[in-house]
Parts: sequence; structure tokens; C-alpha cells
Amino acid sequence: ICMAGKDRFRFDDKEGRGTWVCNQCGAGDGLSLYRQATGQSMSEAIRSLASYFGLSGQMTTADHARIEQRRQKAAKAVEEQQQMEAGQRAAAAALAQQMEREAVGCMAEQVPYLARKGLSGFGVEVLAHDYDRHKAGSLLVVLFNIDGVTTSAEIIDSEGRKMALAGGQKKGSAAYIEPLGDSLPENAAHCGVVEGYATGLSVRAISGGSWPVFCGMSKAGLADAARIARYNCPAAQIVICGDVGAEAEAEAAALAVGGVVAFPPCGDWDDFRQAQEVAA
Repeated sequence: ICMAGKDRFRFDDKEGRGTWVCNQCGAGDGLSLYRQATGQSMSEAIRSLASYFGLSGQMTTADHARIEQRRQKAAKAVEEQQQMEAGQRAAAAALAQQMEREAVGCMAEQVPYLARKGLSGFGVEVLAHDYDRHKAGSLLVVLFNIDGVTTSAEIIDSEGRKMALAGGQKKGSAAYIEPLGDSLPENAAHCGVVEGYATGLSVRAISGGSWPVFCGMSKAGLADAARIARYNCPAAQIVICGDVGAEAEAEAAALAVGGVVAFPPCGDWDDFRQAQEVAA
């Protein structure tokens, strides 16, 4: 089995079949993993395992054939599932890119979701027209990977309902909120990493508009967003702005990029922003 890299091999054990996925070696079940790890042919692997479990004398040629047939069927099912998921990711990326090309700009206070939070004075992008269940005027949050390629999008409607594109690649992706000043991201002294888009807007506001902010779109996405932030802002002090309930994920993300963790002194980051504005 390939030992290169740090994120290639995943053991997902679907249906208890010992299934696994490797970005370099492919995918399969427990038997195929054993075969690849030992360098044996499939028939040799079956006989080897049968001997190990004391079944050698009880297995016939027909038994071996049935095992191999089941293994091939399971491997085909895994391959078909992977192909289907790859097709869904490609379709979601294409739709997100289309939405991005066709989006129209407006001020934040013209978007009901942001207006209710008291966010104003900066531009955002909204859908230019309806896309199936996604309605025109909904807030568009584009996701991209570390190479800057658009991978998916999250749509936030006028009621604040958040809908990710079906099948979109969320893992390894993040959204970006640019600073309001003239400084380029690579020259930023500080960079924020948050879960949600609205939280990101609040953190940018708290920073006086000077911080670029990367959004993981969930607590599970904090580490990916932090890595993308580090890639784009190599000299910045990265601050993982965690929320209650995401303490462990925030700490792990900070550790991965040499950053620090901050939590709001009251409520969530939006509560803190509003408290600051009231005090001002």
C-alpha cells in the first residue's frame, strides 16, 4: 500500500467490509487491502487468510470462487459509487462557476439576511436569477480549493436558510472575505479563520475591516480553511476565531498552521460585534 503523503489513505469500513480509499492506490475491501499489503495474488491471499484462520482444509475451489466473485462485486460497487460522487462534484463545481460568472453585486444592507444582522456598507454578490430551488437575490458564497479553483457554493436565502450545492466538494474548500482596506492578502499582518460566512463578516468588522477572512463553512472545515489561509497569507498571524462547541476543531486548526485561537468574550462573534457597535 502506498505510504507516501499524509492524507492519501482513508479506512471508511462501509457496511463492515473493511473498505478503504487511497488517493494513490485506488479503493477496495479488506481482502483487497490484505492482498496489496502482502503483494500476493487474490487466490494466494484467500488461501493465506484461510490458513491463518484454520479454514484451509474446509475450503474448496468453489468456495474460493464465491469469495472472489463477492469481492469483485463489492469492488465494482465501490468504483461505481466513486464515479457517481465524482460526477456530482464536477456538476456542482460547474454550477457554482456559472453562478459566480452571472452573479450581480449589491450592498449588504440590500440582502435581508445581512440587513437583519445590522451589516452594511460593503458589497456582496447575489444570484442574478433563479437556479432551480435557489432564488434570485439570494446571497452567493463561493467555495474554492487551495489552488483557487471554484469547487462549490453555499446559497443563503432571504430567510437565512443555508443551502450547499448538492454533491459539491466541501472538504478541502473555503470561502473568502476580502479586507476593506487596500492591503493585499499576502501582505496582511493578521488573517481570520471562521466557520460561517456571517461570522466571517463580523470578524472582519471587529478587525476594523483590515483582516482577510477565510470561512470553513462548518467546524469540520476549520482546518482546511486554515491551510488555505496560510497558503494565501504566508506571513500573517492566523487567528482561528472559534465558536462555542468547536473548541477542539479550532485548536487543531491552529496547531496545523502555527496559528492562535480566539473565542468571543460574550455570545458568538456576531453578538460581540453588535455589542462593540452599541458601545461605540
